[in-house]
Amino acid sequence: MFVVMGATGHIGSELTKNLLRSGRDVTVVTRSGKRAENLVKLGAQLAEIDISDYRLFHEVLKQASGVYILNPPANPVYDVDLEERRTIAAMTRALENTNLEKVIVQSTYGAQRGDHIGDLGSLYLLEEKVKEIYPEALIVRAGFYMSNWDFALNEIIEKGCLTTIYPSHSIIPMVAPRDIADYLTRLVECGKAGIHYVEGPERYTVQDVASAFETALGKPVKLRGVKREDIENYYLSLSFSKSSAMSFAAMALKTISGDWPPLNKIERGKITLQQYIEKLCLKAAQIK
Repeated sequence: MFVVMGATGHIGSELTKNLLRSGRDVTVVTRSGKRAENLVKLGAQLAEIDISDYRLFHEVLKQASGVYILNPPANPVYDVDLEERRTIAAMTRALENTNLEKVIVQSTYGAQRGDHIGDLGSLYLLEEKVKEIYPEALIVRAGFYMSNWDFALNEIIEKGCLTTIYPSHSIIPMVAPRDIADYLTRLVECGKAGIHYVEGPERYTVQDVASAFETALGKPVKLRGVKREDIENYYLSLSFSKSSAMSFAAMALKTISGDWPPLNKIERGKITLQQYIEKLCLKAAQIK
């Protein structure tokens, strides 16, 4: 039995469906059983638990042959660094004294040691803590999720602009969640220990994002950039706590610096930015 965390999200749901189609027994771990009803109907088993209760998670893992681990994002109105480190401590404690054949950890480009640098620091910590227990773990560092642009759709439709903390021509490696899920599926079957990098078929800029929305919607999209010195205040305007705003701003600046893995070490996905944006806009139109 393979355990999938985050199964109601973009990546976890697709990974779960892929594994079920291949005939695997899958248990999805979620705090909301209602959100996982469609996966249960497809044949998944449900473990409706809060990950912070490591004892319950441990009982699930004791029955498993493998697990896909991700770090559930903390609510930024609190201190994300503190909250996510608590979650990581609980998850890794649940891994202790288990006998898993395959452990896959979802991480990100730019993961590095450090405090108050958002996901870059917390996911690096997760990688290290898991490897202390399972040295042969598979670490999947992915590019910027294309789904992170989903939030911009309403502003683009209503105001014709896209607010961005990234310079318009900065290269931001991006990847569609579906491509990550498909790669993860292959890793479950025959992946080897170590760090794996995955991103889309080519690299994009924020200007490319605006252009993709223009094409999909048939209307002009203006970029509204946030100055580097104003990034922390931008996050504060979104009701982030002071500590969370500081961490996210630091993460953004490190992302802008563009320290990406070598091209010869990257697994390329198939879904282009334009294809992802067009599907997003079509889905939004159908809902309305």
